[in-house]
Amino acid sequence: MELKEIRIKLDKIDNDLVEIVAKRIELIPEVAEYKKEHNLERYQKGREDQIITELRKKACELNVNPDLIEDLIKRIIEESHRIEKEIMKK
Repeated sequence: MELKEIRIKLDKIDNDLVEIVAKRIELIPEVAEYKKEHNLERYQKGREDQIITELRKKACELNVNPDLIEDLIKRIIEESHRIEKEIMKK
């Protein structure tokens, strides 16, 4: 396979990643509204720890650096918290 072909595949995967993150972010307002309506805490450390643990395990199973996955998911979670905070203070 030529480098150009490999790069086309990588570009497709990168675009897919962005679309998946966007789909996840689209759900955050629903989560925030639910928490607000049910008087739930915005930040739930146990849930965050569970997600990170499960994804680190999955990364190991797929021979992906678990630290990389943890860094990625933590950044996504940070953005989720930012959106939730904005919605829940209204």
